[in-house]
Amino acid sequence: MARLEAVKLAILFHDPPWKPWTVLGRLPGLHERLYQVFRDSVDYALRGAGRGSYEELKEELKKGLRVHELQGALFLAVLAGELGRRRVGDAADAAFEALRLLCRRDPSVERADAFSSALDRLVVHAAENALGRKLGTNRLAYKNPFDPELVIVYSSSPSIDRLEEFVRVYAGTVAGLVERACSAGGNHGCSLLLAHAASLLMEHIWYRVFPGQAPPADTRVPGHTVFDHASAAMAMANWFSGARDREAAPRGYLVVADLASVQSWIGEARRLRDMWAASWLASFLAWRTVEPLVERYGPDVLLQPPARLHPFYTAWLLSKLGFRKWSDLEKGARESRAVDVLRRVLEPWFQGWPVDPTVPSRAVLVLPPEAGSRDEIERLVAAGYSGAWRSIASELAGYVEELVESLKQNTSLVGKHRELR
Repeated sequence: MARLEAVKLAILFHDPPWKPWTVLGRLPGLHERLYQVFRDSVDYALRGAGRGSYEELKEELKKGLRVHELQGALFLAVLAGELGRRRVGDAADAAFEALRLLCRRDPSVERADAFSSALDRLVVHAAENALGRKLGTNRLAYKNPFDPELVIVYSSSPSIDRLEEFVRVYAGTVAGLVERACSAGGNHGCSLLLAHAASLLMEHIWYRVFPGQAPPADTRVPGHTVFDHASAAMAMANWFSGARDREAAPRGYLVVADLASVQSWIGEARRLRDMWAASWLASFLAWRTVEPLVERYGPDVLLQPPARLHPFYTAWLLSKLGFRKWSDLEKGARESRAVDVLRRVLEPWFQGWPVDPTVPSRAVLVLPPEAGSRDEIERLVAAGYSGAWRSIASELAGYVEELVESLKQNTSLVGKHRELR
């Protein structure tokens, strides 16, 4: 599991969010600026990862490490250095191992990256064969893949000052939240918690610092973002984490968990509130059925619906970070810069326990071989579903007991009132 977490963390950083601008040569000197500003954290991380000095890392450029990959490694090094200097348990070790994997272009990282980009590369190769030349563009745009006429053209690049701010805010927030949760003695492994928090916050903080700037993963096929690609590649890591060469075949499971009977509950609703309640119950059960697998292997195993912007997943992660209620988050925001950033990026769309009943009742998961045998996975999914019903029954039993006790007290008071009369 430790290796799997490190592979996924390396993949998350292998294409930094500003990659398209770097590929087009619009951010010259960014890696030098990042090193100058975050020298202490980077040097600490490189030593922890056994990678020597920054100058040695730059030499990797001559051996095939591309400029945006060097920048991604520096970005990861800033986070790893923050975790290491804060002495955040096995989270720092996972970040150091991820940095090692990224710097040496480990086959597991490369294979997951290539497998998740297969369709893009087929499109590009087909176009190049038809045109008889290499495909390239100097225009940076983001297109709607269903209607390419809908396009956003970026005429300017993000400033290096703002990119520096993004790196600082992101690394400080993730490290601060993981440190806070681990020092409080949470029941979730620090390295796994790092994988969850790092994945959730990357996209949110980017759009907080750069609103409206959706970075295309491939400037030649600009129909999905860097964040979309990272999510797909991290999902594929579940099948390639043990790869020893760049021709390895995928190994693992594709799991479909379908609550087939829920449509009958919703169809029997006679009022709008009943329909909402039935739909919400279906959404809750769908999440709780797969929750043990998401908790154990990371958010990327949830292929459909994705964990990104998933209200139940977000509520679960907040509880693991120590915030069981939104008011806990608001209180913590007054005491911690990291918590305040978390509150600000979540507030526009999430403010407490999920009330959105639109989570599909059918989930598709990508699981690694470590998940066990097919029978074991089936039992785990079934146990998640039955456990969800037990938790509902337990909550309802508690409410019924309180209601009965309240009625008894009210009945007693009415009797005494009659005696007095």
